[in-house]
Amino acid sequence: MWLSLEEASKELKVEKRRIRELLKNEKLEGHFTGAVGWIIDKESVDSYKINKNIGGRPKKPKRPYHRKHQPEQTIDTTSPSDSHQPRLQEKEETKEKERGI
Repeated sequence: MWLSLEEASKELKVEKRRIRELLKNEKLEGHFTGAVGWIIDKESVDSYKINKNIGGRPKKPKRPYHRKHQPEQTIDTTSPSDSHQPRLQEKEETKEKERGI
């Protein structure tokens, strides 16, 4: 069975330009006809699809923790005034000492 250039690009999920490169480098089998254009052998497309991840540059490892997969953070229910209360009291005390009260 034969595929057109467009069908082969959809099958492999690559651009037509990449299909032409694969044909030029003899990674895919196909013929150029004047009336139709490129016709590509379906079996070569299928075998390339199986073996296409062999060789080339290795993929980057995925980050271990993505924002979506981080555990939920606990929400601090204390009000800001409650959490800063000791500091405010210390500041007030130091101000009173400076004034001499």
